[in-house]
Amino acid sequence: MAADKNTKTLVLVCRRDFCRILERVLDTEGLGNFQHGDLSMAGGRAIEVGAKGATEAFVVAADAEHAQRLVSLLRACPIRGESDEIFEVYTVGHH
Repeated sequence: MAADKNTKTLVLVCRRDFCRILERVLDTEGLGNFQHGDLSMAGGRAIEVGAKGATEAFVVAADAEHAQRLVSLLRACPIRGESDEIFEVYTVGHH
């Protein structure tokens, strides 16, 4: 994915059972252009596909306004609660 200086790149790491919900949020927000794949490492150990706690990573490029809205939506997610066990969001800066 190529991103220019006006684009924010978000890396969303989530538990596999949350992926379908995240895909729907991305599609609803008009952010359907993302890359998605397994993230098979946790604490230095590989996690088997389908194992409890397995995670996947989404890389989303969006303009600053859409990126901020997505971060706000995910932070307000009622099923997340106080825990970061469902998903984490990272922003990658561009220079």
